[in-house]
Amino acid sequence: MTLVTLYQAEWCPFSSAVRELLTELGIDAVIRQVEPYPEQRDALRELAGTDQIPVLQAEDGRLFRGTHEIFVYVRPTQTIRQIAFVTAFELGHAIDCGTMNDARRAEWAAIRGFPAGWTWFPGCLCTEDNFGSGDISMVFANWLVPNGGYRWRSTLAAPPSGDQLNRLMPYLRPAQVG
Repeated sequence: MTLVTLYQAEWCPFSSAVRELLTELGIDAVIRQVEPYPEQRDALRELAGTDQIPVLQAEDGRLFRGTHEIFVYVRPTQTIRQIAFVTAFELGHAIDCGTMNDARRAEWAAIRGFPAGWTWFPGCLCTEDNFGSGDISMVFANWLVPNGGYRWRSTLAAPPSGDQLNRLMPYLRPAQVG
């Protein structure tokens, strides 16, 4: 697989994850920006049968919709455990975006011992290894899928100790609504 086409948006975190993976694996891609609102994506709907992004089109024309399908396609040699880890990492972002706020992020950083001047979200299309959003996802994935087959990537803090992990549980298992 040498060249694929990615239908995506720069502001979309799922598109960003796919771009990061393609870059990490050295896969050349033609990047196609889609319209900002799903109801405006007639061309994407006609091509892929969906208005949701990201969509990856392989050289042979096969279409992969959403990060899960795309990740499985571009990493066909991954084990089930590795796929579970990658999925858990992305779920960590959902936990972050759905339950965290600035105060909770500051509490997380204090528990994890982040160095002064830390930032939560990257302001670029770079790796998240140096940001709080990457740390919470890495901790969540390692908690949910221990020994998931990937090295520790957060540069803000080492893997959490047992005591830290216990203190982080309220952030990893937020109270259910309703």
